[in-house]
Parts: sequence; C-alpha cells; structure tokens
Amino acid sequence: MGGTLTDELIQCCAELKAVFRAHGRLIARLLSAPTAPQHDGFRIIGRREDSGALVAVFEWVRSRETGDLVPSQLTWTACAYVHPDQQLVA
Repeated sequence: MGGTLTDELIQCCAELKAVFRAHGRLIARLLSAPTAPQHDGFRIIGRREDSGALVAVFEWVRSRETGDLVPSQLTWTACAYVHPDQQLVA
C-alpha cells in the first residue's frame, strides 16, 4: 500500500536525488523502530504533479548481513530525459 510522504517543488536533478536520499533515510529510520512492522524494503516513487509522469524510483532493501534497511541498486530518475528548465515535483 502506498502513500504520499510529501509534495516538494524540485528545480533540478541534484535536488531530486538529494530529496529522495533524505526521505529514504527518514523512512528507513521509521521502519526500523522496534515497534514498527518488519518490512523487507520499500520504494519511493516520484511523479510530476502536473502530468503524473514518473520521474524517479528509489528502492531500499533489508540487508541480510546487518538487518538494516539500505539503499538498493534500483535508483532511476528521468533527469536525462527531462528538459532542464522544466520543474519537477516529487
């Protein structure tokens, strides 16, 4: 089940990655609380507010070695495909 964490105006690709890293750490910390249900991981998906087009996907998974939630290799952004003067909202 998904939910909306926040709506943030993102002006450039560097901001997009920074916001998703920060939100990933926050969610991982929340899901690591002793009283939180155990999850194998989670995904953060960003879409443009105006069109709903997918602009980013970041995935975190539970490490088999440590049991911590860590960023996975699945990190994708549409930055290479989006004109630089367009505003992204994630």
